[in-house]
Amino acid sequence: MANDDDLTLVNESLKGRTEAFGSLVSRYQKTIYNAAFRMVNDYDEAQEIAQTAFVRAFEKLDTYDPNYRFFSWLYRITMNEAINHIHRSRNRVSLDSGMVSTSCDPEEIFEKAELCVLVQSAISQLSIDHRVVVVLKHFTDLSLNELAWVLEIPVKTVKSRLYSARQRLVEIMKKRGFSGDK
Repeated sequence: MANDDDLTLVNESLKGRTEAFGSLVSRYQKTIYNAAFRMVNDYDEAQEIAQTAFVRAFEKLDTYDPNYRFFSWLYRITMNEAINHIHRSRNRVSLDSGMVSTSCDPEEIFEKAELCVLVQSAISQLSIDHRVVVVLKHFTDLSLNELAWVLEIPVKTVKSRLYSARQRLVEIMKKRGFSGDK
């Protein structure tokens, strides 16, 4: 259903109705930003990547294939932007520990923030291929087939990378003293 609505908004955007594309941005901006953040681990850079992804999507809207979900197409653009950004800024890695929820008591907030930083740091240590597949699988609702389409690789490769990435994450977390018992 959402894809039908997305397709309507895409068609309206192609007719020059920019508010229709604005609706697509409103619908997906948080999800796209979160995916970008998971890739680069920096709030400002993620915002820049998300904005660039939406600009690229708008510029290339006439190339969108309605046989696929708009959401998947937009994710492909976002992941490409994130990967390009990572390649451009290889020497910089910044961690922000300010990812805190206000819905818990202070001890829970600290533990969740500490775990979030640990997981995000571990994800940022993965190779780009592994990082992309983890982010797309665990922070979006894309199926394995959609992941394969977004990444332009066979489903078997997606499964293999996902398995390897998860194994590597376990290794990284264990090295940092995380046992999973918390």
